[in-house]
Amino acid sequence: MKVLICGAGAVGRAIAERLADERNSVTVIDLSSDVLARLSDELDVATVVGHGSHPDVLDRAGAADCDIVFAVTPLDEVNITACTVSHTLFNVPTKIARLRAAAYRTSDWADLFARDRVPIDATISPDIEVAEAIARLVTMPGVGESGSFCRGQVLGFSVECLPGS
Repeated sequence: MKVLICGAGAVGRAIAERLADERNSVTVIDLSSDVLARLSDELDVATVVGHGSHPDVLDRAGAADCDIVFAVTPLDEVNITACTVSHTLFNVPTKIARLRAAAYRTSDWADLFARDRVPIDATISPDIEVAEAIARLVTMPGVGESGSFCRGQVLGFSVECLPGS
């Protein structure tokens, strides 16, 4: 799978590391050449210096051939624009944006990110993910990893079984 990540901060780096380890073709865009140099020294990823929302930068990064774009810069509006440009100009099939502002996540605006409006297929909110992980740990002590599927209708989790238990 060809993956494009806009933003080389903690979230972008974690996504790049995971997907590169799974032998995906990963390209990371960021404004900092120093951050990208360190990233490419440590991971098997390509890098492009520039604004992840600019069409020329997305083009240089190979957006036309990628399967998925993760827009995870610190700015919600840049992430929304990167996904919109990826969809409109490069027909990228899957676009995922990190959105921190609660204003974008309220139920009043739930259809904002419908495919025929702002073309974002999924959103990531690190603050909410951390809060949910903590809540799962508190409500299910002893559970290693957990996750919900089917829009929250199914919960899967792991439990370590020790010998003799």
